[in-house]
Amino acid sequence: VFLKIKDDGLKVTASWNTKTSLIKKTEVTMRIKLVFSFVVFFLLVTCVWSQGLADKAWPKMQGASLLNNGRTPYAGPDTPDEKWRFFTGTAPVTCLNIGPDGTIYVGTYAKFFALNPDGTEKWPAVDVENSYDMAISSDGFVYLTTNRDKIYKIDAVLGQKVWTKSYSGYSVRGVYHPTIAGDGTVIFGVGSTATSYVFALNPDGTDKWPAGVRPSSGDNFETLPVIDEENGFVYMVDHNDYFYKIDLETGHHTKTEVSGSGYYNNHLAIDENGQLYFADFTRIYACDLDMNVLWTQGLDSNCVTAPSIGYDGTLFTG
Repeated sequence: VFLKIKDDGLKVTASWNTKTSLIKKTEVTMRIKLVFSFVVFFLLVTCVWSQGLADKAWPKMQGASLLNNGRTPYAGPDTPDEKWRFFTGTAPVTCLNIGPDGTIYVGTYAKFFALNPDGTEKWPAVDVENSYDMAISSDGFVYLTTNRDKIYKIDAVLGQKVWTKSYSGYSVRGVYHPTIAGDGTVIFGVGSTATSYVFALNPDGTDKWPAGVRPSSGDNFETLPVIDEENGFVYMVDHNDYFYKIDLETGHHTKTEVSGSGYYNNHLAIDENGQLYFADFTRIYACDLDMNVLWTQGLDSNCVTAPSIGYDGTLFTG
């Protein structure tokens, strides 16, 4: 006994027909399954789209967001499963980032790759020199630093270098982590054998500040610049007890000594209330935006990772 469905344009009627063939039963069953599958697919796409990558604060390997504030609204997968692998050659992978369209950018000591979400190449690899870290702008460009003396601007759509800026005149041993402000300014630290600097570049590669911020001799700016756009400042720590507050527009800065182990080996995080966190080898510190220490917490073992703030406000380090 099979169900026969009839649609006369006004209403749908059903009648039992014991003579309906097995083929017609199969057709009805398949159509019902097809409709059900389409509904499920539509609901899944709607859910994923509504919770997709943000326009600005998309996930990244270090710093968690475009402003490197250590905060992310995203929760990681409960069961991470391997989807694919991509061979980059013999040079090791040194940095990785995800663009707002899902493109995966990978830097190595020799090449810079762009991969589609399925693991295929988006465009041919770009020749680079010792990739160190990267930042992706909201208008479709990648700023790639190196552990030599260069920073590259790469068109993320075409896979071509826009410009290359060298700091070879500073006896550089590395151009470090870039951060992009809302107006497109790119800020990063540069280390040298004599001293270190913080530079700010306009999107066209020209200097925003008359000169780089130069700390006292021996300091090292390997940490991520953290931007407080609401108040117009950049915050950084160095390797020798100092905490810097830099005016985003002018480069003028104040410098505060924080008594600790004398080696702040990682990056800052800033919460929604404007409280800054950083760590040395033995303690984690909380400061206000005027660089006053609010509290410290001793750690059971050496701290080698930067503080990060979860989507629920929990502070992580280790």
